[in-house]
Amino acid sequence: MSASGGTITSSAGYNVHSFTTPGTFIISSLGNANSVEVLVVGAGGGGGQTIGGGGGAGGIVYHSSYSVTATSYSVTVGSGGAGAPGSSPYETGNGTPGGNSVFGNLTALGGGGGGNYNNSANNAQPGGSGGGTGAGTNGTSSATQPTQPQPGAPLGYVQYGNVGGESPSNNQGGGGGGAGSAASGSTAGAGQPFPQFSGPLIGIPALNPLSGFYGGGGGSGGRNPGGSPSAGGSGGGGAGGNGTTGTNGTGNSGGGGGGGGYQDSGGIQYTGGNGGSGIVLVRYPTS
Repeated sequence: MSASGGTITSSAGYNVHSFTTPGTFIISSLGNANSVEVLVVGAGGGGGQTIGGGGGAGGIVYHSSYSVTATSYSVTVGSGGAGAPGSSPYETGNGTPGGNSVFGNLTALGGGGGGNYNNSANNAQPGGSGGGTGAGTNGTSSATQPTQPQPGAPLGYVQYGNVGGESPSNNQGGGGGGAGSAASGSTAGAGQPFPQFSGPLIGIPALNPLSGFYGGGGGSGGRNPGGSPSAGGSGGGGAGGNGTTGTNGTGNSGGGGGGGGYQDSGGIQYTGGNGGSGIVLVRYPTS
């Protein structure tokens, strides 16, 4: 196959086209091939503020043998959702959902935003993976990626997305759902492993050094004192803040942003972290 578009890396007998921004995958000649391996990762949702829930990871669509012809395929890469701003009053809104990523007719949905403290009206949002609830708020947020229609897509694709976590107390938010597993209380969900797309094999070692995990949920924010922030899920999830701002999800990983914390001394409310942008990866044998 002869193709162009994105950043091209040749390794271990394969070419990988990495799209970290929108573009076009162009096949000029099929050769003996008639399919490609495709990984589409939506962007992570932003974390909630003030003992906020972690942002949900972007949904993932994977196809091991996506049928292609010698033509052009449009690529969209979603932008990470913004974390909710830490300001008074604290009921100012939840984290913003992440943007969708698209390859051809495969769509990976952005993650849901994390919820805010004690506010059901601005609670965790559904998304590719759901955001975590704000502290003191009940319920869980749904994951929409597993049932996302993919009209016209070749059969054989697999979709990943999981629910966000429910806050365990007034001192801790819920973790964001991960593409690989659901959040459990304040613990963020893990990302989904794709070792064939680890950093060295896609030419972006700084993005995904060795693991090849994508779509980690954002960690939950905590109250200081009384709570403790949770780590982001493997695969780019940002850590929650504890009397600090939530950490951003890793760019081009689909990781959710960490929930913002709260500092009792001074009554300081902290902003949630931004979600990590998505990515689209296309892989095929060199011979």
